[in-house]
Amino acid sequence: MINLNENENYLKSYDKVSEEVKYAANSIIRLKILASLFEKPSNMKDLAKNTKLNYSSISTTLQGLELKDFVYRESNKYYLSNSLII
Repeated sequence: MINLNENENYLKSYDKVSEEVKYAANSIIRLKILASLFEKPSNMKDLAKNTKLNYSSISTTLQGLELKDFVYRESNKYYLSNSLII
């Protein structure tokens, strides 16, 4: 027997993940930063060197990624959030 509550919860989870993937994939700047952080935690200077992006673009993008809980900052380095790594 199909449990409608389970299906509804699954669809809500799917929609949330789908929106997160769309957000991350909708910007080449976000993708470059996320790819660089996937390799290793980095500070702004390292991100600029690895991605060839300017500080302003990196700073603005990191703020958005922090608000979405894709990354977090500890001391002066940025890390991928555990939820994004999964």
